[in-house]
Amino acid sequence: MAAYHLGVEVECKIAEAIAPRHYEDGFHSTGTCGPFGSAAACARLLNFDLSKTLKTFGLAASNSGGLRENFGTMTKPYQAGHAAESGLISAELVALAGPRRSKFWKQIAGSFTQRADRTIPLRS
Repeated sequence: MAAYHLGVEVECKIAEAIAPRHYEDGFHSTGTCGPFGSAAACARLLNFDLSKTLKTFGLAASNSGGLRENFGTMTKPYQAGHAAESGLISAELVALAGPRRSKFWKQIAGSFTQRADRTIPLRS
């Protein structure tokens, strides 16, 4: 249950940080922010340390996407399912000694900045 709550919190905080421009530009937040929530929940379930969790977020950033144009079609629920799948696959890849890159914050910040109406500062 804690992993679920963590995932929802992560997804909602990201969506809040990039609103309102993100939605106004035609993006579907479930598809674009959902992979991060799923990644957080899966990292928690797999007891990842910080390094593995950040790598999971980095992979999730590469798999996020969704458009409001698809509302009213079967593609909208597909985006939600794909978001959940993306977080899970990202965590599984990291668990299998996946990407060794250590600067995923730049990738994540770049992903957020492209979706927000302002630049999101990086912390070291």
